[in-house]
Amino acid sequence: KEKYYVIALNFFNSINEDLITLRVCCHPFRMISDLNKLKKTESKIALPYSALNKNLRKKINLNKKSYLDYGLTLSNKKSIFIKKNFCVIPYPLAVAYALSIAISGKAKIIRMAGFDGYNKSDPDYDNTEEIFNIFVKKFIKRKILSFTKTKFKSLEYKNK
Repeated sequence: KEKYYVIALNFFNSINEDLITLRVCCHPFRMISDLNKLKKTESKIALPYSALNKNLRKKINLNKKSYLDYGLTLSNKKSIFIKKNFCVIPYPLAVAYALSIAISGKAKIIRMAGFDGYNKSDPDYDNTEEIFNIFVKKFIKRKILSFTKTKFKSLEYKNK
């Protein structure tokens, strides 16, 4: 019913492609492992194209109309810097990249789905909680709403 601007992370097929406005992918290893899906997706893709090495750009070989080149620089500091055409983030996590794009596009409300969270002992645990905390403190000034149940303290579960 709602006309959401849907940003999907990477190339998981858990949501109908017709509902996706933009896919984001920012880690070179992820791009390589998802290369076939990246080339076949019908959604527009945001990736730091100009920051990729020449060989990876050649492998990806996307039509210029099918992607948004949103720049990315990694910082060893635990800070985030967002501008219209690029961001500086501490980790190459798609969620940080997607949130940067949403903020740069002046999103008024950010709602998440599928971020249930991991325990620190889980091998899939990453720095997502830290990323959410930085975004909430610096850019959003309130908890991010989540459509699905979550362990992340910076996300507030609201299923409506």
